[in-house]
Amino acid sequence: MNTSASERDRFYRTIEPLLGPEAADFLMDSLPPTGWADVATKADLRELRVELAEIRAEMVTRGELGELLRLHVDARMGSIARGLFFAIATMNITMMAGLVAAVRL
Repeated sequence: MNTSASERDRFYRTIEPLLGPEAADFLMDSLPPTGWADVATKADLRELRVELAEIRAEMVTRGELGELLRLHVDARMGSIARGLFFAIATMNITMMAGLVAAVRL
């Protein structure tokens, strides 16, 4: 439950005559400004710690990222090299076939 400034003021004016100004100020300073639902508990912090640990475990380290990038580049270069090899081989076969056809004429 969120408390408004007017509700906090009304509460202060109610308790100040009963407790005195110093005790009323102390009590008001001890209360959260927005309501207890917005205050994190130790259980909330433990849950957050577990979630952060899980996220950290899933993260890729810089070294792992470098290795993944190297593997990707190697695979891509291999693919490009194979394509280039077959293109050159096809071009050579076509030239040889053209030379053979020209010599036969």
